[in-house]
Amino acid sequence: MSTVHSLVPRALLKFRESSPGVEIEIADMSTTSQVEALIAGRLDVGFVRLPVKHPLVTVRKVLTERLTIATSEKFVGPVTMKGIQEQPFILIDRGVSATYHDHCISLCDRSGFTPRIVYEPNDMFTILNLVSAGIGVSLVPRAARAMHVSGVKFAPVHSSYAEWDIGMAWNKKLESE
Repeated sequence: MSTVHSLVPRALLKFRESSPGVEIEIADMSTTSQVEALIAGRLDVGFVRLPVKHPLVTVRKVLTERLTIATSEKFVGPVTMKGIQEQPFILIDRGVSATYHDHCISLCDRSGFTPRIVYEPNDMFTILNLVSAGIGVSLVPRAARAMHVSGVKFAPVHSSYAEWDIGMAWNKKLESE
């Protein structure tokens, strides 16, 4: 999830400094997969899209993220939800993140259109490169701008629905250990 790319490295550095003997494994997982892994004991900590409501999982909000519109620098016209509604869309594959994918679809629906999805890559870097090539437009987390893919311009989405919270989650059983 590109949203936590700025958060995770700092957190890992602080953790390594305080606990140098602990081995850390990192995996990119959807919110649903993380919650399942937390409950099963296969994951100690995750960063998830909120809300997550499960009696065995504790969540603490760590940041708020927003969707932005990503277009090619050569895109002509207003870079607004109305201005991109007729464009081909590139969205993250729903199998990678159903909550993120569905959020984008809902935002389009609330803006009065159904996106015409032409590609559904598995990662944000590919999405941004397809956008840069002019193949389509996308809705991406504001944090994706930090990937510095040339040829992409970003514009804000002026809707409160474009915002969501990210939380750190863990199994409640770990609190007593």
